[in-house]
Amino acid sequence: MASSRLLLLGLCVSLPVFAQEVLPAAPAPPPPPPVAPPAVSDGLVVIVHSGVKLDEITPAKVRKFYLNMAPAFPGGVKVESVDLKDGSGIRPLFLEKVLGMSAEELDRHWIERQYQTANAVPDRLTSDAEVIAWVAKHEGGIGFVHASAIPAGTTQVKVILTVEK
Repeated sequence: MASSRLLLLGLCVSLPVFAQEVLPAAPAPPPPPPVAPPAVSDGLVVIVHSGVKLDEITPAKVRKFYLNMAPAFPGGVKVESVDLKDGSGIRPLFLEKVLGMSAEELDRHWIERQYQTANAVPDRLTSDAEVIAWVAKHEGGIGFVHASAIPAGTTQVKVILTVEK
């Protein structure tokens, strides 16, 4: 009887050690959800360099300029497009409502244009502020940003098209 108590006591003592060695570790917690892109609450605006001789125009005209199907603005200034990276929040709205194409179709368009004209694919910037600064520095610059990103009283760029969500 004493030996069974010892044996029982021995099992009780070694059981936790055995459980640690045999049982698998608890699964790792799931990774946090991906960060959502900024909401498209205020729509977008298409902007050009302030020296471009254009006022408000239609999405169809913007499409021709942006895609370099019309390679120069009125007055002869060469069009230079700039893009926002995927995940910007407004890029899908711009692609759908202004260009009427998917991201894949736009990529294919730029590759074809590069082959046909030897022009570089537009830069893809990460923020509205970068796009505004880029367009302000390029005489034929055209790009798109959140409508709320344009500083009040700005004179470096001008809005030629507003697209609501």
